[in-house]
Amino acid sequence: MTMKGITTRVLVTFAALAALLLATPGAASAGPAPKLGVLGDDIWVVGNNALCHGAIHVGIDTDPTKPAQATAWLTSRGFNGVQPEWSRNPTCKINVAIGWWFGTQYREKVVPLTVGPRPGAPVRVDLRGVGQGLQLMSFTTHPDLNKGVSYYVIIP
Repeated sequence: MTMKGITTRVLVTFAALAALLLATPGAASAGPAPKLGVLGDDIWVVGNNALCHGAIHVGIDTDPTKPAQATAWLTSRGFNGVQPEWSRNPTCKINVAIGWWFGTQYREKVVPLTVGPRPGAPVRVDLRGVGQGLQLMSFTTHPDLNKGVSYYVIIP
């Protein structure tokens, strides 16, 4: 890659982050956090029971009345597995890891989920001590194979 290509990518990234910062609403209200990510909103997971596989939709909500905090939510989109094992036990146990940097410390909260063949209700996880301002947050699973998600998020 040429120096011009690298410079262009860096400038585009900074422009996107600046647009994200400027697009924040003026009125304080709870709701989805402004975020910038490039890998979508779903974790694609391959689990250990009958090679269970599926997707978990992720999101982040913030509330300006609760500074340095966020609420992550995880929603199963439905899982499938290899027959006949999946027919006998149609559940997939997954440990979703939510990670973020707080100053120079990396913090992580692991959330155990049991998902099945049907889409599930959102599981909400309160995250305290996230810090304020622009934060990098990641969602992945341990120790299963997956495609994780990460965002730059604005935390009030």
